[in-house]
Amino acid sequence: LQLPEVLEHFKLTKFQAALEEAGVESLDDLAYVEDADLEKIGMPMIHRRKLLEAVGGSWRPGHEAGDAAVDAASATAPPRSAAQPAKHQVPRMAVREVVAADEEGGDAQAELTQLVGEVDHRIEDFAEANGLDEAARTLLLDMEPTTALRTMGLIGRGNNFLMVGVRKAGAAVTSRGRAAMSEMQGGRFAPPPFQDWRRLVEDFCTANNIGELLREQIRSMTRDQALKVLGLTSGLRFMVQAEGS
Repeated sequence: LQLPEVLEHFKLTKFQAALEEAGVESLDDLAYVEDADLEKIGMPMIHRRKLLEAVGGSWRPGHEAGDAAVDAASATAPPRSAAQPAKHQVPRMAVREVVAADEEGGDAQAELTQLVGEVDHRIEDFAEANGLDEAARTLLLDMEPTTALRTMGLIGRGNNFLMVGVRKAGAAVTSRGRAAMSEMQGGRFAPPPFQDWRRLVEDFCTANNIGELLREQIRSMTRDQALKVLGLTSGLRFMVQAEGS
């Protein structure tokens, strides 16, 4: 395949001139292009991610060219800003086994392992999306990782990531945390990740003010595709504006 054919496939032919001006003359050249480069030429977020995934490029800003071949789903989390040092550099306990595989597909154990490794970033996204105060944020950071993930609704069912209509978000986190601790205490198994993934799609679109047209495109994706776009299996931040922080 040639570059024009790939751009035509993704309905991105209008960006060909801008790409060529930036020095992209072939598909191989796209391996050196990052998400931020495509954003600068006005390419929409979903199209950027689809294109870079298709050619093996990196979605994450700041990677060296040699990292372009690394699969986005297994990459480590994006760097945290100096003001927010990672607390769980190494998980405080071994990752639990998943009680059952997700019926809709996905490698549940691998997904849980990745979530535990990125739990601080998920907490920051959850805190930003729900306007948590420092006390509630600290409560989540002090939890055992799988308990925090259960509290935020990223594993198991019943807790929405975006707490719409909740007046006292801090109190809700406390209540959820107690329930999660009780549920997880002494247990070896953790519930599968992303069981409410369609709800997560809606929360992602609402939290990031995604327009209806783009929202419909994300809704039409498969589970694996949607989770990558949401950043939950691709090492990206759930809150889009947080990616550059």
